[in-house]
Amino acid sequence: MIRFTQDKDKARLIGIYNECFPGEEAFCRSFFDTIWSNDTAMVLEEEGEICAMVHMLPVELQVGHIKAAATYIYAAATAEKHRGKGYMGQLLQASFAVSLERGYDFSVLITQNDGLFAFYARFGYSSDFAVSRIAASKPDGGMSARAANPADIASLNAIYQQGVAGRMHPVRSAERWREILAEFDGRAYVAIRGETITAYCMLADGGSSATEGMGSDAGMLTYALCGEDGWCLSPAGEDGRPFGCIKALTYRGEELLKGFRLPPYLNLLYN
Repeated sequence: MIRFTQDKDKARLIGIYNECFPGEEAFCRSFFDTIWSNDTAMVLEEEGEICAMVHMLPVELQVGHIKAAATYIYAAATAEKHRGKGYMGQLLQASFAVSLERGYDFSVLITQNDGLFAFYARFGYSSDFAVSRIAASKPDGGMSARAANPADIASLNAIYQQGVAGRMHPVRSAERWREILAEFDGRAYVAIRGETITAYCMLADGGSSATEGMGSDAGMLTYALCGEDGWCLSPAGEDGRPFGCIKALTYRGEELLKGFRLPPYLNLLYN
């Protein structure tokens, strides 16, 4: 049976999350305390046991002046003993129906690893979202770095908008930026020249790379934070690699997918 989650499911959902995504226990607690909602999560239950789950978080995509609503598939997970039974496919199909009922044009996701692109292709997803690794570059002496804070949000968003110009990308409201800064507490930094913020980096766990870096000084900021072997993820250039998947759910979505000139970008969505 497929159904929406209920409050009583929390412990089991946390258990499946930690089984499938080990090492993320602290974030898992935060996710289920602050983000999880019963109207955006479904489970497949068999004989009273939850076997698999999928979260369907709403996200707004934009390309140029056109915006479209999408479901972001997050923490799609099947308990190990129930894998190979087709449960995730059933949940994905159910999520498509729910998304259509809610008027969404797309279903999007970021894969846990490259081996999953073929799996999601079976359900109509294409691996269009792409990123490039920007190598650290030695600072020239005119740049300084400091921790980012909520007062920087307007500058952060301006750099983000410049970086994703011409690409389909998630819209980031001021509220979403506050969530990102809270999620990357102690790992969010900006580069400054004079009084101007020129780049930002959100460091991955461990600090050897950045989950996202944008702006004219992103490479130098990465060097300052991660060292000469560091790198950051940015919108794809010529060396871009697949990072996430998209599936059109409506005719409007199909038409929007035909207009890509630059690879679309999807990042910093709890990944």
